[in-house]
Amino acid sequence: MVQRKQPLKFDHTLYRTIKAGRIRVLMPAYLEGRILGARNRLSTDEYYSDKFPSSKMPVKPGRDIEYLQYRAEGTCFVRIESVVIDASSCPTTDRSAFRLETEPTTEWWIHVIVDQTAGWLLVTDSNVKEVGREF
Repeated sequence: MVQRKQPLKFDHTLYRTIKAGRIRVLMPAYLEGRILGARNRLSTDEYYSDKFPSSKMPVKPGRDIEYLQYRAEGTCFVRIESVVIDASSCPTTDRSAFRLETEPTTEWWIHVIVDQTAGWLLVTDSNVKEVGREF
């Protein structure tokens, strides 16, 4: 248990997709980014490794792309069939070629350390208010 307004220290973070969103392809285009392969998980070490090749994948109009997570600075995780791509430019930013149909539902978990106790906490608007970070 933590007290209201008590600062939280955390040493790990986890983003989890609960329900994929959907992006519709409107015109012939390419998805560019790192090809992560068929997977349901990606560790921090894997994410920052250089083991995944970059590539361009053509997509045709009418196709739906699973939108897994927005990442940062205009990137996102998407899936086509079973292949996950770390898209270097999220298709949602190109409104001429893609249309966002539904946003993904994601969770943010942090591994909190309070005194001598540690555990995972689901961050929601009702239980955690981010007012600043110290690194």
